[in-house]
Amino acid sequence: MAEVTNEFIVEILRRLQSDLADIKVDVRETRSRLGLMERQIADLSVRMDGRDELMERVMRRLELGESSH
Repeated sequence: MAEVTNEFIVEILRRLQSDLADIKVDVRETRSRLGLMERQIADLSVRMDGRDELMERVMRRLELGESSH
């Protein structure tokens, strides 16, 4: 069986620390991209609400409301 030395343990811990640092960078990037997507979705929602209001006004003006069917 291979001998476990302090140097071996330190090397493993360094690799783990490096991997953890990489994961932290990935998580930060993912959070940033998710935040951007959330803002874009919110913007689309506002735009769609505006389109819905416009469509309702057009339908009322043309007297195409649901009650006229």
